Amino acid sequence: MHKAFSLCTASCALIACSVPQPRHSEPGYDRRIDSVEGLRTGGKSAINRSDSGSVLRARVTIYNVSPVLQPIIYGTEPIRIVVYPAGSATAAWDERTYELQKSHRGGPSVFYPSIALRADIPRGDSVTRPQFATTIPIAEILGDSIGEGNFAIVARIRLNRHELQVPAGIVHLSRTGT
Repeated sequence: MHKAFSLCTASCALIACSVPQPRHSEPGYDRRIDSVEGLRTGGKSAINRSDSGSVLRARVTIYNVSPVLQPIIYGTEPIRIVVYPAGSATAAWDERTYELQKSHRGGPSVFYPSIALRADIPRGDSVTRPQFATTIPIAEILGDSIGEGNFAIVARIRLNRHELQVPAGIVHLSRTGT
């Protein structure tokens, strides 16, 4: 019995060591999960320019990669953006923190009712919802203290009672909009 236990322990240790581990230096990695079983996420971001100023637009798409219909549960709160200098694992700007600081300074508070919404994604299909997108003025992101440059955009989304970190691309943020 002891030999069987030792063999099982050694086999389990070998299997555990061969599983690829996430790279902790990747933008957005902070020990939250990256996906939900049967679902994959994809993020995109872009700079939209207008006469009133440039904005960062980010969105998340949920893909059903399982062989069956997959339900998703999400809330009314939109995705939240975290901005990382390209090549860094330390956030330069976090939308959730920014909103809290703004409300503490007497700015408008944002309230999203805690309502659970459900959608079913057919096998092989994808879905995006208004809650899976956000638009933020670049002036709010850069403020007075963040320099212009290339930034990795990560979208935080609550899905099936998990908070996911979805890479949404790299963009160049500048105050002049060029």
